[in-house]
Amino acid sequence: MTYLGRVAGRSRAIALANLLIIAACSSGGTKQGKIATPCVAGVDPLSKVTIAANYSQPAELAGVWLAIRQGCFAEFGLDVSISQVPDPIAAVVNHTADFALSPVIPALTARELGAPIVEVAQIFQRSPTRLASFATLNLTGPAQWKSKRVGLLPGVDGIEVSATVAHAGWDVKKKEVRLVSITPDVRAMMNGDIDVAQITVFDQLGTLLTTRNPKKSTSFGVADFNLVDVNTQNSATLNQSLWADATRIKSSGYGDQATKVIAGIGQGWAVCRDDLESCSTSMSGTQSAPSVSHGRWQINEINRLLWPAAHGFGNIDDVSWQQTVKIAISQSPQGKGAPLKAAPLNGYTNEFVAKAATLLVSHHVDTVGLGYAYSTTETP
Repeated sequence: MTYLGRVAGRSRAIALANLLIIAACSSGGTKQGKIATPCVAGVDPLSKVTIAANYSQPAELAGVWLAIRQGCFAEFGLDVSISQVPDPIAAVVNHTADFALSPVIPALTARELGAPIVEVAQIFQRSPTRLASFATLNLTGPAQWKSKRVGLLPGVDGIEVSATVAHAGWDVKKKEVRLVSITPDVRAMMNGDIDVAQITVFDQLGTLLTTRNPKKSTSFGVADFNLVDVNTQNSATLNQSLWADATRIKSSGYGDQATKVIAGIGQGWAVCRDDLESCSTSMSGTQSAPSVSHGRWQINEINRLLWPAAHGFGNIDDVSWQQTVKIAISQSPQGKGAPLKAAPLNGYTNEFVAKAATLLVSHHVDTVGLGYAYSTTETP
């Protein structure tokens, strides 16, 4: 069974596209908060494409929903639909979907077991994982975690926690830190069953910030917690990414679809970056859709995972890739064995990201996010 993938750094095409974006922005770019990159209707006939995904929060795919509903994919000649399935990679392997959105580690596990897949774009450039504790405990970082109870989420999601603990030098086997399995809520932390809890910035953080502080008449605020960002601890792994069929990608038609799918998703997320309201509204009618106001808060948090994109939207950074692989080989979340046995060969390619960057530049889309600014006024 053959696999396709090209381990590459920044391609010349991506660098050139980014230079063109910078030049365009410096000569009258758009201001933050305005719709800088509206989509326009494409022309029939459109090629049908299915993207498989397994999401708990519609906001995780906000840029994709917007691209579908505002015609970003249609602008590039595609009729895209989302298929919510338990195993997106299996959907690609079984040919019930054309592409899959998946965190990198589960995809690499499937690939090691024989799935002929290759990563073609990295959507989230940063991890959404934070390790939260009450500020009153003064646990400002892993160095203060000795003898503490640290909660980690089920399955492979907890691998960043075990990697953070290991990188800090604590020996779990000697119980210098106690790792405790928790459910995807903050109940264990609120009840005092654990000292530190794994959360995501667009999900459980919102639960924390909408929980009533028993010592006050208001909800908790960000200042009431210490939030350790795994992106600063050398323990982050690559999250949402786009995967393709490694055999089909050799054909020009499928490869062209990959380019246009990346371009459509990129334009969708660029609109979400510049217009929280429109992006939040685009999720209306999806399964478990949030209110528009909560959606705005979620998207504002998720935007930080994508923007700014130093090497352009979707670029797969080799340093981050290698760190993810190292963690997947060395860490055993929940004590069930490491999810990866060996480093993959040719597991990703930036070829189609480069082509998508050129396409997006021709449509005047800022793929870097030079003017991006995180909003401090959004609340869950």
